[in-house]
Amino acid sequence: YLTSKNNAFPVYQGATISEQFLDGVRAFIVQVGARATYEGTRHGSGLGTTYSYEYSDATLPIDGGNGQTLANAINDIAAGLTQAEDELKDRNLECAVVMLTYSGGGNVQVNFTGDTPFFGADVNDVGGADNVWMDAIEHELKDLSQEAANRIYTGTIDDFTTLDDVKGKIIFKVNYNT
Repeated sequence: YLTSKNNAFPVYQGATISEQFLDGVRAFIVQVGARATYEGTRHGSGLGTTYSYEYSDATLPIDGGNGQTLANAINDIAAGLTQAEDELKDRNLECAVVMLTYSGGGNVQVNFTGDTPFFGADVNDVGGADNVWMDAIEHELKDLSQEAANRIYTGTIDDFTTLDDVKGKIIFKVNYNT
């Protein structure tokens, strides 16, 4: 994550997000894991007992980010975008592109609540670490996009999308290939 001088995040750049915007940076890579919770439901009894699991919540910690999350990164990037718009008024098509990258299976943790088998449940019961990560990303971006201050672009990106369409917004590309 491209970050601040005060080492609140791992420092891949020596400038704050706002300074990077003012210097012309518009693309950021954020490597995140997932700490997801799934609610278990028991079906049937005896030998016919089965369990299903429903996603309920997650946090997306930045890999090596000293406790910072994707929500923190979006907040920083949105603030940097606002500052760039304010200070670079001659350039009215400011936007940001954020590539979210999967930080690997070891950085995906699952907590189960509700009904679970006596021998427990694990990440494979909900589709594996990749699936848990994608669930968490999908839900987190959907939740964060509800807050206008986060400036998340929710429209379609296609061959006809222009800078005018995305100005003032943060665009996400999700890369889940390990």
